[in-house]
Order: sequence, then C-alpha cells, then structure tokens
Amino acid sequence: MKLKTTILAMLFAISVSAQVNEVPTPRYGHSVVYNDQDSNYYIFGGTILNSTKSTTSNFDACVYKYDPFAKTFTKVCPPAAPEVSGHKALMINGKMVVVGGSRANAGNFLYSYDPLSNLWQNIAYQYGPDARKIATGAAVIGNYIYYMGGKNFDNSVSNEVWKYDINNNTFTLMSSMPQSGRYAHQVVAHNGTLLVFGGRDENGEQSQMISFDPTSNSWDFFDPMGMPPMARANNLSGVLPDEMWIAGGETWSTKKSTQSTNFFTDIWKLDLSQTPAKWIKKSENFIPVTNGVGWISVENNDTLFYSFGGISEITSTGDTTITNNFYRYNITQSIVEQYHEDTQNWGGIITSINENDFSQNINLQIYPNPATSEISLTIPNNEIIVSIKIYNQNGQLVKQINKPDSQKITISDLKTGLYFIRTDTETNRYLSKMIKE
Repeated sequence: MKLKTTILAMLFAISVSAQVNEVPTPRYGHSVVYNDQDSNYYIFGGTILNSTKSTTSNFDACVYKYDPFAKTFTKVCPPAAPEVSGHKALMINGKMVVVGGSRANAGNFLYSYDPLSNLWQNIAYQYGPDARKIATGAAVIGNYIYYMGGKNFDNSVSNEVWKYDINNNTFTLMSSMPQSGRYAHQVVAHNGTLLVFGGRDENGEQSQMISFDPTSNSWDFFDPMGMPPMARANNLSGVLPDEMWIAGGETWSTKKSTQSTNFFTDIWKLDLSQTPAKWIKKSENFIPVTNGVGWISVENNDTLFYSFGGISEITSTGDTTITNNFYRYNITQSIVEQYHEDTQNWGGIITSINENDFSQNINLQIYPNPATSEISLTIPNNEIIVSIKIYNQNGQLVKQINKPDSQKITISDLKTGLYFIRTDTETNRYLSKMIKE
C-alpha cells in the first residue's frame, strides 16, 4: 500500500501544471542543463522583464524541458522551487543542482531538482560557503561540484573555490582563484582539470585563461595556440568531447561619463584534442546576445550551436532589451535558424514581410494608434488570445507574449517606427499595423 501511494504521489507531481510546447517567456540570467537520462534540455530560472531595466523584475520558478527530437517544450511548475537568477545549474547523478544566484525566496542553500519525480529539495549545511553569489562559475568532476568566483552581495568579486561532495553533503574550501577572482566567467571540466574562460574582475574583462587541478589543489595559466577570442563576459558556452565552444558575450566600454555595452557575434572552438590546445574561429555571424544560455550538439552530421533568451541590447541609459527568440547556428552549413513555435520546427529567420498581408483588419482594433507607451487590442467575441507577436519593418520578431493576462501591451521598449502585429486566438489569426511614436 505504501509503494502504491508513493507511485501515485510521483505521478501526481509529474503531472502538476504540465503544459506542452509552452515556450519560456523572455528572460536573462537563466540556466540550461542536459539530462542524458532522457536526452532533454532543462531551462530554469532567470529574470523576466516586460520592457526596460527599470521595470519591476520577476523570477520564474518553473522548469521548461526542451525535447530536441519532438522539438517541443514542456512546462512544469513543481512546488517549493527556488526563485533565482544569475545562478549556475549542473546535472549530476540524474539531478539538476542549482548553485549561486540572486534569490527571491531562496535561502543560503544549494537546491536540487529531480526530473523523474518533479520535486525540489534544498541541500542545507551548517558550515560552508555563501551560496548566494551572482554569476559564479561551476563544473562537475565525478561526484563533486566545483564552483568558484562570482559577485558577492556587496558587489565585491569573490576568489573562493568550493568543492561540494554530493554523496556526503560536505563542502571543502580549495585554493583561491588567482588575483582577485572573477565573475560572469565560464568553467569547463576536461580530463580531470577545470578550465576557466573570460569573465570580469574589478579591473574589467579577462582574456587570460587559467586552469585548476583539483588533485594537487593548484592553479596555473592555460595558453592555447592560435589567436584567442577578445576578452568578454557573460558569453554562451557549450562542450563536445575534447572541445569547448563559446559564442557571443559582452564587453564594457566607457566613453566620457557614460558606459556602453558592446556585443560579440562570433563563435569559437577550443580544440582540446591536441597539446597545446588551439583556438579556432568558426563564425562572425552569430546572434548578438549576452546573459543567455547556449549548448552545442551534433545532429545529422551538422554541428549546431543553440541559443535561448538573454539580453540583445543595453543602451547608455541602462534600458535593456530581452529576447525570447530561440536560435541555432548551423556551423557546418553556415546558416542561422530560428525556432518557429507555430510549426514546432526550425527554419530561416524572418527577413521580410509583405505589408499587404498586414492590412488593417476591421475585426481587430488597436488603440491608440499611433502610440507611445501602451496599446490595447479589442478582439471580437472575447476570443481567447494564444499569442501576440510584433515584427519590425525588417520582418524580425521583436516582441512576443504568450497567453497574455490582458489585452494591453507595453511598447515603451520599442523604437519609433512602423510595426506589424500578429494576434493568434484559439480560433482565428488577426494581422494589423501599429505606429510607435
């Protein structure tokens, strides 16, 4: 009877709030892990902004599972989930472990999520590190999680390195990172060694790679052959056997009294199969993005670099544009593809729109039009809206709202100009135009 009750509880937990092909809302500071037990990718957490950086932010505590074979998302919202952003997530022993990050409801714990039971649990400890560091780096070797650096709550940069033993629930303080440490960097495990790329310290972005040997508890410089990527932070990364990949990222530049952010659009491979390792530049045509997530895989003999979410623009005044577009760059064929939620498939990026297709629809009213900060849509017969998509004059999707709570749309984050609005309901599709002043 006890076994039957346990099985029923697990089945109930798995079915709670499950929604198929619920694409995650726009966000940054989220994480992604690959689960080799079901061959799916799990996107979790992050900060959600509807318009600009000054808008009230929210943390998403739901988990989004992407099935690369079915090309669909499944959204689940298990109870007792932490609300975090700027964290790292790692897959170990079939569970997703979350370390670091800015936290809304989460205390000084590590958290683990079991995809099989769809349950969260916190990993408490009496003595150990402050787990609330932002933009820390982390990787797994065997049954140990190593996480290092990050930004403390007082904005100082940490150089601490901790080893967490998941079997014994113990923490060990290791040798500190060189100099003052780093944050917004990437850490990759290779042949028992941890390789650190990019990030920032108190003096700016770092280009010098470093390596950590857990066996000897020592640090060293790591100098591959070839021209290296420019110094950057918050780039996307992925790993294949004997290969480390990076894409995008950002660098700060100061001009007079203002600070601006420059975005990278390149993709690099670090070939670790040879000694010394070698950097190889693969493309300059990636999507400009930072603070998103990425992964790389080989499918049908094509090498694909995936990118989801992140920040696509930061102005000198601090306004932030967030993308929820799901892209992948086919490195083998040198083409960029975009995920199309309607068809649940991959295709080319929308580059043009026939304006005649977006002639004013008498059944769809937009008010006011022109508008500056907000518009209201009037849908006939109170039809339920499934999604609202806004395209610019180049045909690029610049804003998407899935299952909106109201028929009001904030457009203060859009630049002035002509836009095309596509509204899908459960029964119809409406196309119209709008001018942003």
